[in-house]
Amino acid sequence: MAELSVADANPRARALHERLGYRVTGRGADPGPAGPESWTRMRRDPAGVQEGVRVGGC
Repeated sequence: MAELSVADANPRARALHERLGYRVTGRGADPGPAGPESWTRMRRDPAGVQEGVRVGGC
């Protein structure tokens, strides 16, 4: 099992991780210089991984 947090300001990163089998497990915010910076916690579900998805030069 793998878990990560994705900044909500980067929707492309969240979309990529969803394609790789990660699912949302929570949300939160951390203090930042310009105010709260929201994030989404995601966990990888090995059974939900799509076949044929490649990352980088793999």
